[in-house]
Amino acid sequence: ALQEQNNNLPGVNVQLVPVREYLTGKTACHLIGTVGLLNEEEYETYEKLGYSYNDVIGKSGIEQAAESSLRGTSGIRTLWKDDEGNVIKEEETKAPKPGDSVVLTLDLSLQRKVEAALDEEVKHMKTMSGAGSGGDISSGAAVVLDLKDNSVLACASWPSYDINKYYDDY
Repeated sequence: ALQEQNNNLPGVNVQLVPVREYLTGKTACHLIGTVGLLNEEEYETYEKLGYSYNDVIGKSGIEQAAESSLRGTSGIRTLWKDDEGNVIKEEETKAPKPGDSVVLTLDLSLQRKVEAALDEEVKHMKTMSGAGSGGDISSGAAVVLDLKDNSVLACASWPSYDINKYYDDY
């Protein structure tokens, strides 16, 4: 609606910004990984691959491992302006292309059960006392593989976090 009224709303510009959305919250957060802005050291490498300084990249997990597939390509929009800086013509000279989807071998239902079992076991171990009992446990992990093809069906890590709130709660 705003874009349709663009001529009547001076100073208003509608831009679409791609984001990665995580529908599973805490589930498989360690596997999915995180994204963030390029830092100075990363920019030296990524600039050669066509990234700009303000680009967001995969920082860990699948986000990092599949960065080149997930990224897609930026579009180009050309603006023609008059002497006073008013836009007189706008043209999309190169359309953006979305990145590919990544499909994992995880079984979401099994992943949730393994994460719940790991959480329960860690909490149980923390109640125990004595040397070597697990009362001082600070982390844990569990992996379930398909014996037929060695694909990962579940891979849980404790403690967990909500990937959508990672940077807010860091």
